[in-house]
Amino acid sequence: MYNAANKLQNRRVVRMSLITVRLMVPKSRGASSLLGLRARLIASAVAAILPVALLAYPALAQDSHYWTLTYGARASLLGGAVIGSVMDLSATYYNPGALPLTEDLEVVMTSTVFHYPNVWVKGIGGTQTDIRSSNLNQVPVVVAGMFKVDWHGSNRVGYSVLTRQRVRLDFYGNVVEGALDLPGTIDLKAFTGDLHLNEDLTETWVGLCWARSLQSGIGFGLTAYGTFRFHEAGSGIVTQALDRQDSLAYTRSSRFYSYSDYGILLKMGLSFGLQGISCGLTLTTPNLSVYSDGKVGNNQTVVGYDIDGDDGSDTYMAAQYEEGLKAHYKMPFSLGAGLNYTWNRTSLHLSAEYFFPIDRYDVISVDDYVGQTHGDTLSARITHEAGGVLNFAFGLEQTLSENVRAYASFSTDFAARKKGTTTNLSVSDWDIYSIMVGSAFRVLKARFTLGLGLGWGSKVHGTGDPVVIGGSDRVVLIRQATFEYRMYKFVLGFSF
Repeated sequence: MYNAANKLQNRRVVRMSLITVRLMVPKSRGASSLLGLRARLIASAVAAILPVALLAYPALAQDSHYWTLTYGARASLLGGAVIGSVMDLSATYYNPGALPLTEDLEVVMTSTVFHYPNVWVKGIGGTQTDIRSSNLNQVPVVVAGMFKVDWHGSNRVGYSVLTRQRVRLDFYGNVVEGALDLPGTIDLKAFTGDLHLNEDLTETWVGLCWARSLQSGIGFGLTAYGTFRFHEAGSGIVTQALDRQDSLAYTRSSRFYSYSDYGILLKMGLSFGLQGISCGLTLTTPNLSVYSDGKVGNNQTVVGYDIDGDDGSDTYMAAQYEEGLKAHYKMPFSLGAGLNYTWNRTSLHLSAEYFFPIDRYDVISVDDYVGQTHGDTLSARITHEAGGVLNFAFGLEQTLSENVRAYASFSTDFAARKKGTTTNLSVSDWDIYSIMVGSAFRVLKARFTLGLGLGWGSKVHGTGDPVVIGGSDRVVLIRQATFEYRMYKFVLGFSF
């Protein structure tokens, strides 16, 4: 459950290096992208607020990563490196084929992971200001259990409920400037800009698992998951510019989308166990959408700016709202493999999983719309694509006594966002590396697990070159920005 710390409210005044007041929009009536239109209509706001906008979404939304969350306390301490060595109810997710090979499975298992992400942005815009964002949240990652069935043979039936994605964001930033007289611009008396971003993403998998032993040391399992994804996000930028003659110019650019997608997918697993060695193979299918619903809204308004280059004051309006739309979020096909080798009181765990690419597609199917004042044909499509990703993890498990074990692990979580993509659903594009350490111990019949972890990554955006908007005398200077990511984790689990 999320507490008040999940609602992020950041307010910061950022100095502009250079602003563009005289904005240009091509007279073409052909189709143009919504983001391209926004860039032209609100260039002055972007110059001022871009550093904050760049910070907001990536700070919390790991929406292009597949291994952000781990399932089960032991699997969390091993960084997810349990495809070939899962020993508890997290097998319903990691490898269903391991269920019939594991003795003394707990009736109920649950674990909770506390995440504390931090993002620093260094050297942004025309300033050298560093901005930091952080947010503490609790993720109830998994609840799993077994059904007692009296079937012939070694059949086992279990269930699991997984949190695959959870993001909550509410962000506000602003810029306030006094008198400005910069080359290539109109002499301004005052300028203000406000940015608001919000996002709410929840994805849950509910699964029913069947598994059985094929022969001694070999198990096969299948988990059928129902997938439930709800995602809504919105952004808005408002700017006001006042010249020396007290003429006021105003822009508003807002956009939001919301969709729900309910579907099904299958996860199959094979597990092999020998003396001191075990291994596993898994296959996860893409999801099949069963029911979906989506809506989108856009509003682009300009008053008082010169948007056609005739040195006059213009107005512009393009607004649209549609609901009851078809929506579908595609999940990738993936193949996984794992190996475990045990000698004396030490076990080495290795796992890898490849997620196949996803071609570009429309998450929400919506027709282009026509602006009310100029007749421009605009796109409101919400699009997505993903590249292929190979993640891997390795972990060490040391038995200290009959009731105490120690763990350490390293894992990767590479971004699936394709380089150079023009899609607009996912935003985070840095690779994440994680380490975990912890211990599991027994008290009577209950097993408790405690662990600490750190994830890190970085990404450089921009080349340091100026971006020209509307002509060589109207330049918005956007310097190179470096994102540095940190994620602190605390794992608490118990089973009985």
